[in-house]
Amino acid sequence: MLPGISRPDLTTRYIHLRRAFTTHRSRFAGAPNSVFWAVFLATGVAAISGVIALCGLLTAALGGMDQDSVLSADATNIAAAIFTFSFWLARAHYQGKPAAWTVQIVLSAIGLLGFPFLTVIHGILLAFFCQEGVRRWYSSEPI
Repeated sequence: MLPGISRPDLTTRYIHLRRAFTTHRSRFAGAPNSVFWAVFLATGVAAISGVIALCGLLTAALGGMDQDSVLSADATNIAAAIFTFSFWLARAHYQGKPAAWTVQIVLSAIGLLGFPFLTVIHGILLAFFCQEGVRRWYSSEPI
């Protein structure tokens, strides 16, 4: 029995939940560093675009949005779309979904066109995401 828990069924449930949480956390702890940085970057982009979208919505709600406004309706919609996409990408990287790997490779291939700085950055990203350990993270096989 655990201290403070008097019923055996609650103790069993607690142990089961704790074991599931520890297993989930340890799976991400075994991920390559590039996956961690991809999650971090996508979360950062999601946070920034979410703040922009929220500011645009508040400006529209207060009646201060017009055609010359910095936060027009188009900018708010684009920021909301970027927020949604980045949030999905961060979650998919964290869960190791193969679609996240594909999207990351496509975005990095497009990023190679931004000469000279983006070419270097996305070249490094492509090199990391094409490594065997990273590809194994996104496969359906257990690590």
